[in-house]
Amino acid sequence: MFELLLVIPVVFFISFGIPGIPGELLLFAGPIALIISVSPEMLPIFLALYLGLQLGLPDSFRTGGNMTDSYLFALLLNRVYKEKYMAEGQQSEA
Repeated sequence: MFELLLVIPVVFFISFGIPGIPGELLLFAGPIALIISVSPEMLPIFLALYLGLQLGLPDSFRTGGNMTDSYLFALLLNRVYKEKYMAEGQQSEA
């Protein structure tokens, strides 16, 4: 459990430098394997399981979730923009 907690800061810092593209989690495999002390004999098995569970449908759901958040945020910004700046523009015309 302690080793898994040590992974959190590494994942946090790596995630800031990686764009939100499908398959970006491939870059996390090496550092995670080092932190949780995966033996060299088990490394190919770990990588196969890690990559197999990260690609495909689960990755598509994560990407879809990220895009949904961005869409909702864009709608919120659009509404605030219209309320603030469109109202000011209409007042200055009157």
